[in-house]
Amino acid sequence: RATRRRSIAAGRTPPSSPLASRFDCFYVHPTDSLADTANTGLTPTNADITVAVEQAAPLSRVCDVWAPAYRSQTWDSVKKGLAGDDTVMNSTFTVAYDSVLPAWQWFLARTGGKPIILVGDSQGSAVLIHLIAAQVDHEPSVLRRLLVAILVGGNLQVPVGKTAGATLAKVPLCTASTRSACL
Repeated sequence: RATRRRSIAAGRTPPSSPLASRFDCFYVHPTDSLADTANTGLTPTNADITVAVEQAAPLSRVCDVWAPAYRSQTWDSVKKGLAGDDTVMNSTFTVAYDSVLPAWQWFLARTGGKPIILVGDSQGSAVLIHLIAAQVDHEPSVLRRLLVAILVGGNLQVPVGKTAGATLAKVPLCTASTRSACL
């Protein structure tokens, strides 16, 4: 447990401007591991660090970035899942999500009431969509803090003519640049 907390805390980058310190970003990285295992370990790899630097570090101009280490799916398990092996896809996704959840809870407990920006890419977006559905969509105190979720490469389903209602019940798509608490 202490190791997990150190890894999560080590994933935080301080904001680079006074304006940025008004917001918190929770970033979940995409699939980047070529390991022969189904999921990665909690120790960040060089690939994790490189991806976080490329994708998340620029966010520090607009927010205090939190980038947790998590047991992400590897390319091998994702390929098996995309080829139709639902058992591998579901089990490895569950491991990934279950390792992000304590980081999310840790993040919420330590960030006060600042507005939250969620950012994910690919697998990170899938994890965040599940997290929003399970931990944000029905939690008014957290939903009020959600400024926006940026979910690149995520599979979010919305009924035709609606802005919410399939994948997520309450968090809608952003329909204007002035809208908040949206995706």
